[in-house]
Amino acid sequence: MNGEDYASIIGRPNKIRVFAHLIVFAIARTTLIPFRIRAALFRLAGVKVGTNTGICSGIKISDPVNAHYIEIGDRVAISEDVYFINSSEPVNSRLKSIYPRVIGKIVIDDAWIGTNAIIFPGVHIGKNSVVGAGSVVTKDVDENVVVAGNPAKVIKTLTDSEGIE
Repeated sequence: MNGEDYASIIGRPNKIRVFAHLIVFAIARTTLIPFRIRAALFRLAGVKVGTNTGICSGIKISDPVNAHYIEIGDRVAISEDVYFINSSEPVNSRLKSIYPRVIGKIVIDDAWIGTNAIIFPGVHIGKNSVVGAGSVVTKDVDENVVVAGNPAKVIKTLTDSEGIE
C-alpha cells in the first residue's frame, strides 16, 4: 500500500505522519540495525515494545499507521520476516460491502515468534509460548504451549521440567 492509499483511509491532514511511519518501518526492517535500536524505532512508530525484547530484521506490519494496535511485551523474541496483520480489508473491491475492514490488537508477552510466522488481527500470544516458523496464527495462543502449522495448532504443552519459571 502506498502513502496515497493511507491518506485516503486516515484523511489528508495526516500525510506527514503516514510518510514518517513508512520511513521509520523501512529503516527498522534493515538487517544492519541492532535489536535495541530497532525496538526504539518501532516505539517511535507507535508499537508498544517492552524491555529485553529482540526484534530481528524484515518484520512487516500490514498497516503501519495503526501500529499502536501491536503490543510487544517484555522478553519477547521475534525472528526474521514475521508479518503482523493488524488490519485488512478489500480496499478497492466490491467485496468491501460484504467483508468490512478487520482491525484488531495483537498482544505478545514473554514469547518466541519463529521466522516467517504470520500473526492475524486480534490475536493474543500467551506467556512462555512458542510460535513455530512459518505458522499462521489466527486465534489466541495459550500460555506455556508450542504452536505450529497453518492454521497454528498446539503441538506441545511446556512443563516446569522444561525450564518454565
